[in-house]
Order: sequence, then structure tokens, then C-alpha cells
Amino acid sequence: MPSLKQCETAVSGALWRLAVVILLVLLPRPATARVLRPAPNTHECYLYTTSCGATVDGEITIYGCRYVSSTDTKYWTRYRLLLTSAATVTATVTATEFIPELGISTKQSDFYSAYHSNSSRQNTISITFRFAQSGYVDVDIFAKSPYTGRFRLTVSCAACKVPEFVEQPAPTTTVPYGSQTTLHATATGNEPIQYAWYDMADPSNRLGTLQQFQTPPITQPINFFALATNECGSTRSNFAVLDPGPCDRPSVGVSAAIVTATRGSRVSLDVTARGTAPFSYQWYVGTPSNTNAPYTGATGNQLVLFSVSQSTSFWVRVTNPCSFTDSSAITLNVTAPARHRSVRH
Repeated sequence: MPSLKQCETAVSGALWRLAVVILLVLLPRPATARVLRPAPNTHECYLYTTSCGATVDGEITIYGCRYVSSTDTKYWTRYRLLLTSAATVTATVTATEFIPELGISTKQSDFYSAYHSNSSRQNTISITFRFAQSGYVDVDIFAKSPYTGRFRLTVSCAACKVPEFVEQPAPTTTVPYGSQTTLHATATGNEPIQYAWYDMADPSNRLGTLQQFQTPPITQPINFFALATNECGSTRSNFAVLDPGPCDRPSVGVSAAIVTATRGSRVSLDVTARGTAPFSYQWYVGTPSNTNAPYTGATGNQLVLFSVSQSTSFWVRVTNPCSFTDSSAITLNVTAPARHRSVRH
């Protein structure tokens, strides 16, 4: 049977060991790094967020996301940013400890919308891609070789600019009745910009595709507008209201009602038109209003007869945008040439 002193010694030793255990538990211990080992070949490994205009420092390790192919193994990390509108995104990565690769894609796609491979083996590479709508964009940074390390990523975004007109037609313009006019429109924004012209009364019918548009003859009030479109959207110009001026029907005056000429001679018949221009002319043989005998090729205000042979009548119909008027008849009297008597000596 142990003595009292031995019991005291045993108890004292047990208490000392218990105190040591308690002390080890209570004393603060050095912090240890927590090693992340995400599942390989996933698309959400080391997912960080960033924003347009940001510069971030990061690191790729062999414990990061792993991409394995038949030829090599790459480690990578991903940064995600949210676009609130269509924009051009430029991502630049600089790494001094490894040769980087850079990819950029939309969140909804399993494939890169664009991809840049550092074929020149530079330590700073960049990629630019235009996204036509808002949404999440992922920027992926790959360690191209077995070497990994720290990098710096910068992201910039240029918002997609919808066309904005800097030149467009005047709201209301009066043009001569029946005349044509040219409308102009110029817009700024992301190039290329496409133009289309429409009549407001029939907006489904495209009338022109250039910055300049020549209207049809204006004989009644009409509204035109231009549409400028690029990959960011479309913008409509103001309405160009074209009003035709007054139209006065033509009046016709003949230079002479009767013209006398010698057979075989050259004769010119003239008329003068007044009213709203432009005028068109058509000459006829016979009496006014009888259009059965048009004189072929005679479509000016002057009719030239190069060699007259017989007496007849001519008249002309003058037409303008709002009406037409027939001239009075011009009678051509053709006479025989005078005979020359021979004188005998």
C-alpha cells in the first residue's frame, strides 16, 4: 500500500500534467495558412469580383484551378465584372514570375467569346472585346507554364455609344412645287453607323441608305426622317416636313402664228412657257389638242425643221407639276423657190 507521500506525489504529477494540457489549449498558437484545393476543371474556381477601371493584384498557385489537356497543364483564376450596358472591355495582365495567357467570356457561355494567346511570350498581354449587351463578363488568367506566381490585372470599359445626330434636316422646309430636294443627316457613335430614310406615312418602306437622301418630287406635304443604327442601338432624327410651294399651271406664248418659208429651207418654231417650273414639252403635227401625230424627238421649247417641204400646222403641249396647257397652232406656209430667168444676148 503506497504511503501518503507517494499519493501526494502522484496527485501532484497528475495535476501538473493536466495544467500543462490546459495551458497548451489556452495559449494562442501561430496561425497556419488554409490551403484551398478546389475541384479541378471547374468554372467557378477562385472566383473574384472586380469592376470597370479597377487594378487588382492576384496570385496563381499550383493549388488553384487546374486545366489539363493532352499536351500540358495550366493553372488559372477568374475575375468577374458586371456590365450595366453594352461596352468594349479591355483586360491587361502583367506577370513577372510566369508567362500568362488571358481569356474573356460571358458568364452564360462555356466557350470564350474571344481569346488571346501570348504567342510572343511576353509578360504583359491584353485582350479587347466588345459586348453587345449588359451582363456578367469573366476574365480568366492562366499560368501558361508550370511556373506560377503573382500578377497584376487592369480592366477598362468603354461604354457602347448609341448614335447621336449632330446634323439633321430642318423641321419644316418649303420647296418649289414638284421639285426634288436633298436631305442630310450625320450621327456620331460607335462605328460603323448605318443610315436609313423613311416616309412617316409608310415607315416600313426604306427609301435611302446614305447620309444624303434625294426626295421624290414634292407635290404635297410629306414627312421624312432618318434612322441611324449601330451595334449599340438606333436613333431617329427629327421629322423633316416638306411643304410644296404654290403651283401655277403653265401658259404658252408662240413667237408667230404664221411662218412662211421656202421649200427645202431650215425653219425654227419657238414658244415661251410661264408658270411653275419645271416644264416639259411635246410638239405635235395638226390642230391643238389632237395628239394623234406627235413629232418624234421634239421635246423642247423650240422645234427645228431642217428641210421643209409642204405647208402644215404645229402645236406644243407644255406640262408642269400641276397641269398642262396646249399652245395655239403655228401655221407653216411653204412656198416654192423663186425661178431665175436666163437672159439671152
